[in-house]
Amino acid sequence: MCAVQELIRSGADDVKSKALQTAGNLAFCHQNRSLLLQAEGFKEVMVRMADQGAVVKHEVRMSAIRALAILGELQWVFTQEQMMSRMTG
Repeated sequence: MCAVQELIRSGADDVKSKALQTAGNLAFCHQNRSLLLQAEGFKEVMVRMADQGAVVKHEVRMSAIRALAILGELQWVFTQEQMMSRMTG
């Protein structure tokens, strides 16, 4: 998982998007899902990329949201967005 995590953190946008798609595909397996969620900082990086205010391409954001949804962690994205909209709205 370390290689996928490294690609997500430091790759070009197209590499990030493909690495996030790979992480999502790996997460369909329960054992892989557990490993991904236990990886230090992995979920936080994906949440940051899925955030509406993040400076990432649309494809990267959508891939991050997809991976978080497969991991069952999508509530982190919506919780942050809801809090931000309440603060600004």
